Amino acid sequence: MRPDSTPPPAIGDLVAQSLTGTVRLLWTAPTDAVRYHIVWSDRPLVEPNSLSPAVMNWWAAHAVGPTLTATPGQRQMWTIATGATTPVYAAIFSFDAQDNLSAMSNVALAAPPVPAWLTLMTTV
Repeated sequence: MRPDSTPPPAIGDLVAQSLTGTVRLLWTAPTDAVRYHIVWSDRPLVEPNSLSPAVMNWWAAHAVGPTLTATPGQRQMWTIATGATTPVYAAIFSFDAQDNLSAMSNVALAAPPVPAWLTLMTTV
């Protein structure tokens, strides 16, 4: 039995910014977090299993375990090279020192930038 069985709280302020071929994630590190598991997809991510083709189960999404050291209470940032030109949905799980896994964070959407020519067309 692990001495600590309480997971870190879920991240609730995840924001995703779309850049050219990458997505930048920003969030506040939760109390007790020491590392992260980041997942992303071109469909909305869900934590309970779903058979719907409109969503992506988190465990079937692209994933990375960044070498970022969590600093509880501090803003954190990680950039994912997605190569995507479509919207990207991202979420984060955090772990504490006893490997307790948090619930999934809020799902953040990074929409690709609007092309300049389209912006000009809509402002005329």
